[in-house]
Amino acid sequence: MAIKITSFLPQEEKANIIEEPLCLQDNGVYWYLYPHFLTLHKRTGEMIDLYGIARFAGDALLELDGTLAELIKTTSSQPNEWDQLVGKVIKPGDRVLYERVVKSKVLDIINLLENITNEGIKNNAVIVFEGL
Repeated sequence: MAIKITSFLPQEEKANIIEEPLCLQDNGVYWYLYPHFLTLHKRTGEMIDLYGIARFAGDALLELDGTLAELIKTTSSQPNEWDQLVGKVIKPGDRVLYERVVKSKVLDIINLLENITNEGIKNNAVIVFEGL
């Protein structure tokens, strides 16, 4: 599973794609971001997940921007690498699954998302997160 991220610049009759620079994967980075996405969902009603579609425009873009700013602060205080919980296996025996994530890569993704969001705010765009 993955999440495709696209930003559209609305026009009168159609929407033009203005940027499509990254895709979030079902990995440690996504699961690190997930609790912040849950908080964002409570504020906007839009959930960035692996299975649905979330659209951010107007005030919701400002909320997304605030969430990303919080994420940058939180992530900056993390160690250079850590084991991120990514899932649990119930059968044949209980096992917790972790994936090693690197802080610099997490920050790269958050910064890309922040750049997309800032461009969206500046251009009155719609940013769509589509679970694939």
